[in-house]
Amino acid sequence: MPMDTDRLPRCLIVEDDRILGETLSDAMADAGFEVEWIADGLAARDRLAAGPEPALVILDLGLPGLDGTALLAWLRAHGSELPVLVLTARDSVENRIEGLNLGADDYLVKPFDLAELLARVRALQRRIAPVTVERDRWGDIEVACDASQAWLGGEPLELTGVELRMLHAFVTHRGATLSQSHLEQHIYDDMPEHSSNPFAVHLSRLRRKLGEGRIVNERGLGWRLA
Repeated sequence: MPMDTDRLPRCLIVEDDRILGETLSDAMADAGFEVEWIADGLAARDRLAAGPEPALVILDLGLPGLDGTALLAWLRAHGSELPVLVLTARDSVENRIEGLNLGADDYLVKPFDLAELLARVRALQRRIAPVTVERDRWGDIEVACDASQAWLGGEPLELTGVELRMLHAFVTHRGATLSQSHLEQHIYDDMPEHSSNPFAVHLSRLRRKLGEGRIVNERGLGWRLA
């Protein structure tokens, strides 16, 4: 079930009550969603099976055709991680646990306030939003701007914190030759604890992880990233 790529995120509302369905549709449209509203569980399953997958489902449990819990179970059994906010009049603890165990991301008991529903939708959006990491690049080497991650040829590198800072210094200086004192200042500034390993050990390990010839020694001057 591929994800929808429309400009506006799409919300699928599965609710058989006409007044509530219209109210939810208006509220989600005002919140910046493209809205689909389906009043039958079987029709909703067919829609989800056909794709494209929406960004969010607001799902009532008491549906004609196919119960909401069965629809949710079907969705998760088919491998979908689509965020689902369950709406229900079933307010027992057991019913809430059942819905969450079936894979609901959140649970709201009727009657509810629209402001609370919208707050929960925003929380779900923050939870599922992809995290974009700003990167500095030199050739096929990339380092997150905060020196928290690194990649070689698009593949993650397993580096220590000191190695990440050292590589970040090389990448951001874009091939310049850096002295040991310059590198040490970049590595250890603001670190609460310095590593007990000497500088040469960290440099040697980083050179090994990057591969032969990637860090070049300029005798008497320092090192540069090839």
